[in-house]
Amino acid sequence: MTELAYITLENEMDLTLAYKKSIQVAELIKLTVATQTVFATAVSEVSREIMDKAFEGACTIGFTQVKDRYALSAKLRFRIDEDFPKHNEGFDYARKLVPLMEASFSEQEGFVLLQMAIPTSSKMDEQKMVLIKRQISLQGPISAYEELKLRNAALSSTNQEQELELIHAKYLSEQKSEFLSIASHELNTPITILRALSQISLRLVDPNEIKLYGHLQKVEKQAGKLVTLTQQLLDVSKIEHGQFTYNKEWVPFKDFMLSVIESFKLLAPAHKISYELGADCEMQIDKNRIEQALANIVGNAIKYSEKGTTISIRTAVQDDVVRITVADEGIGMSNETLAKIFEKFYRSDMAHSQYKGLGIGLFVASKIISDHFGSINVKSEEGMGSSFAIDFPKLILR
Repeated sequence: MTELAYITLENEMDLTLAYKKSIQVAELIKLTVATQTVFATAVSEVSREIMDKAFEGACTIGFTQVKDRYALSAKLRFRIDEDFPKHNEGFDYARKLVPLMEASFSEQEGFVLLQMAIPTSSKMDEQKMVLIKRQISLQGPISAYEELKLRNAALSSTNQEQELELIHAKYLSEQKSEFLSIASHELNTPITILRALSQISLRLVDPNEIKLYGHLQKVEKQAGKLVTLTQQLLDVSKIEHGQFTYNKEWVPFKDFMLSVIESFKLLAPAHKISYELGADCEMQIDKNRIEQALANIVGNAIKYSEKGTTISIRTAVQDDVVRITVADEGIGMSNETLAKIFEKFYRSDMAHSQYKGLGIGLFVASKIISDHFGSINVKSEEGMGSSFAIDFPKLILR
């Protein structure tokens, strides 16, 4: 296979990138717009299933020679576990779109081949393939996001001098900030509208129309994921531009925590939420922001611990300090990870390969807690779970 594009499937933005790269390659072959769209849609559907249900996915797009003809191909490799469904809607839909789709699985790895014959009228040969590959190279990244991925990959695969690494890291940070600021603001409105319309449609459609109702539920679920992702990116952008604002008010601490814990029970139906609340007091806080910070911490506890395990939430008021402790029975963290978990976009190698995420939640949580004059400390041991202790200055005791 002659490789023209390679995309690692790590987050929702990679779906858009895989779609656009498929269009780019098909367009250079001079396939019809309809054919371009069909092929790109098939790639996107398979990529989505891989991202949702597998690990370490990657998509390679290029040319394959089949006897005396050439075909536009996409090869997708990914790591799977025993729960991966060998037959699913995304794969089935892609199979209807392209003439050839092959899927094979071993105990730990999956492989999908999508293939579409290139018309003889395109006069494809080795010389033309070389020209197309060169043209793609000259065009460079098709988006700021791809540029960031390429630069990050280059940095991780080379051993540059420390000074050069610092220069590149600073440049990447500036590029990310600019991209996040523009992308998150542009995405926020249409995604919010999309989710609102999907929720309205769910209320209007008869649940007995099982297939349609099921599709709408999936649309609403994915739109919800996009809303969360966009909000996280907006928060990072606001923090970096000094626009992260608060609406603080006096709040009965125990009532606030009870309300928050109830919402966490809905967030983690497969886990046990235990809690113990100490003395009461009143605090001047932004309720929504503090709940957001706690949700980010509890969300991590849910993500990195097995179903059925317990997440414990404890509070105490002592020595002019209000303490909230969140403990889990999850995978724990190494000392190296503990030193970096509050850094923007940081994810450990294990978390990056096995769990989805952007490495934003704890960064935002630490900012919110700091802006409330609080502090956050973590104790953890690999394989033994983690414990987050959040301390706020006690204000007016009841």
